[in-house]
Amino acid sequence: MIYRFENLRLDAGRRELRAGDKLLSLQPRVFDLILYLVRNRDRVVGKEELLDRLWPDVVVVEGALQRAISLARSCLREACDKDCIRTHARKGYRFVAEVVEQDEPAEEDAAEIPGARVPAKPAIAVLPFTSPGDDAEQVVIAEGLAEDISAGLSRLRCLIVISRASSLLYRDAPYDLSAAAGELGARYVVTGSVRRAGDRLRVHVELIDCPSRAQIWAQSFDREIDNLFQIQDEITAAVVAEIEPEFSQFEREQARIRPPDNLDAWGAYQRGLWHLYQFTRADVVAALPLFEQAISLDSQFAPAHAGASFCHFSNAYLEYAENWQRAVEQARFTAERSVAADSRCPAAHWSMGRAQLLQGELDAALDDFEISIELNPNYAHAYYMLGWVNVLAGNPDAGLEHIDTAERLSPRDPLLFAFRMVRAMAYLLLRQYPRALEFSGLAVRQPNSHQHTLAVHVAALVGCGRLDKARGEVAKLLEIDPHYSCADYARVMPYRSRDDLASVTAPLQQAGVALDSKRD
Repeated sequence: MIYRFENLRLDAGRRELRAGDKLLSLQPRVFDLILYLVRNRDRVVGKEELLDRLWPDVVVVEGALQRAISLARSCLREACDKDCIRTHARKGYRFVAEVVEQDEPAEEDAAEIPGARVPAKPAIAVLPFTSPGDDAEQVVIAEGLAEDISAGLSRLRCLIVISRASSLLYRDAPYDLSAAAGELGARYVVTGSVRRAGDRLRVHVELIDCPSRAQIWAQSFDREIDNLFQIQDEITAAVVAEIEPEFSQFEREQARIRPPDNLDAWGAYQRGLWHLYQFTRADVVAALPLFEQAISLDSQFAPAHAGASFCHFSNAYLEYAENWQRAVEQARFTAERSVAADSRCPAAHWSMGRAQLLQGELDAALDDFEISIELNPNYAHAYYMLGWVNVLAGNPDAGLEHIDTAERLSPRDPLLFAFRMVRAMAYLLLRQYPRALEFSGLAVRQPNSHQHTLAVHVAALVGCGRLDKARGEVAKLLEIDPHYSCADYARVMPYRSRDDLASVTAPLQQAGVALDSKRD
């Protein structure tokens, strides 16, 4: 059902409130409050009824309803310049704007419409940071950090970030963490503290899963106080960059242990990622149906399309596909579907760039990875891919800079072995063979590395004059893929220059790898 009043459009099925084309940001509880009052606009709704409807089976701290009413009023007044909710002393509240109902599929039927289902993305709230004492500058830093971190998290597109205006209600009074999260409709909260001692500043930040009260991640940052704006930017970037992989890892583990028949779009997506990051043939096979399940539940869920593209990319890149060209085409097609679903999703452009890499379209791939970073400046995987494409394009120094950024942003990433492989590829181009060997050795020691990582390691060994060791590693390589050849490496590593390609293929031949592919 669509409810229109003033210049606003309240869509119950899509759970959206729009002012013209602008989608208004509302925490879930406030949206539910407005919707309930609109549906019962013919009468005064009592406080106890609202508490029972909006917070069923939850012990609510005093003032929660008043805060929700205040937020709803403020949002509506700002959007349409009218007071839409009237208070009736000692009785309750009534929605007083004139409403026109528009016959569209009812809320209970909206899930059957392609694109109408909102993915069950978890919500996160950044609560006000504490700042003990009366230091005014400390208070300003605390508030600025919380605001910047909230804005940074909102770029991730994999989270619903509760409005800072809502979170500020907890700034000046004690609160229970779980109760506050329940009022805000958030599963995760970020909390923190700021302490100043002389010319030093310590900021402590935590990410907490409220249902279990588990601390998922915590970090302290110590800085000399010189340029406060620079310090604030540095800490914000570090917090946002570290929260994303920790949160994602936690979500993947939660999805992995849930029964397959109890997965929503978000859960199916996270379970698919868990399998995909194992990088085995069986896990890639297991991952694709999970992404397709997520897409069937929500056709506009761009990350799920990107996950499917990653599966097809892996099938081509790791030589799992019976038809290599078909796998590449599927990687491109599903990446295009991801961008079409949400052109502001960083993962969508990341998947497009990876497909373009396999097709040898290096300039186009660079453009899409740069768009990913514009959309999310803390996207480690986009920096890693920028590093990879720059190496293939003959710019190893630029590639190393991007890999530095990727590792700084995500030091425990599931693709860390690939970060190090690209670093080794860059050092091979620079003829810095000991450095290439150092990082290729780190890459191959990780359990999810693959045959191309081992090929780069062989090239580094040959470059360091360790031909016997290189031949031993070739034997391991051929155990992984008995048909592996220099042509296979060249197919998935489309260097712009033949000489640059030879930095790996020439030593591979020297160590005993066949030049041409022996695949059927």
